Amino acid sequence: MSIPISARTIAAVGGQEKANENIFGRLGWISMNMIQQESVRICWRIRREEGKKEQREQEEEGEQKEEGEEEEDQKKEEEKDEHEKQEEEKEEQEEEEEKQQQQEQKKQEEDREHEKQQEE
Repeated sequence: MSIPISARTIAAVGGQEKANENIFGRLGWISMNMIQQESVRICWRIRREEGKKEQREQEEEGEQKEEGEEEEDQKKEEEKDEHEKQEEEKEEQEEEEEKQQQQEQKKQEEDREHEKQQEE
């Protein structure tokens, strides 16, 4: 047994299928467009994050360089201070040696004078 289908029904069903294709086609296009937009947003977000990361790394490198330079300056200053201290100690030792030599000379002269006086 066959069900009689009118031409109108066939046209209506065909039209509905065509409408469905258009709707799904449009939805597909809209969803593809949305996916593309979202992927572009994600790409830009990743680029911004990478840029921020690179900037942070550069800042950290700059800070490390500054710290390294400060440490080098501090070491140089300490070496300079130590060198100056050694020079001062050396000068003091030389002064003490000179004083001792002078005292010895005075003593020798006094001893000679004392001997001369005893001889006379």
